[in-house]
Amino acid sequence: SRLWTFTSTGTTFNPPTVAWDSGTTSWNWDRSKLTSGDYNGDGKTDIAVLYDYDQTPEGTNHSKLWWAFTSTGTTFNPPTVAWDSGAMSWNWDASKVTSGDYNGDGKTDIGVLYNYGLVDGKYRSKLWVFTSTGTALQAPKIIWDSDPISWNWNASQPLSGDASGDGKADMAIFYDSGTASDGRTRQALWNLTSNGDTMTAPRKDWDSAIQ
Repeated sequence: SRLWTFTSTGTTFNPPTVAWDSGTTSWNWDRSKLTSGDYNGDGKTDIAVLYDYDQTPEGTNHSKLWWAFTSTGTTFNPPTVAWDSGAMSWNWDASKVTSGDYNGDGKTDIGVLYNYGLVDGKYRSKLWVFTSTGTALQAPKIIWDSDPISWNWNASQPLSGDASGDGKADMAIFYDSGTASDGRTRQALWNLTSNGDTMTAPRKDWDSAIQ
């Protein structure tokens, strides 16, 4: 695999250049989920990759988060492992990845919306966050659990940004609400606001059915 960058001039983009080449190292594009942010807090945007390592011989799902590709300003450093699921079973296929400074400390963290499937007849999802220390990622912690409401991970597309303007990144989820009574497809935008340690319950900010 290769990592190409299109640097901005402010009005357009320069032609792409190769910033990293896996070379003789085997790197499977199909096993990579990418996200970006300033993870070390140096003012330059880096790239992180959640990578699928399949199951261990013991049958647990194995994933790693690469503290991948910290930017020097002109190129990217070689990737290093920031977190390894190890004995903790982490299903790459059940993970949707996004990045934001959820605690407002100036360093970008990584959020993962995780699919728990059907539990007691309801869809269940949880939001895990890997908090950046500037040089590493802390072990993931749950900052939101959909229980007791039914939340379909397959219908969700998460993204991060400081929607409230308080210096802490929030999470928006674009949600497929199925088909309305008039036959139109229906979408909704939900917002989970960060208080630094957890996220508030999701609030619906927009519904295509009322347009």
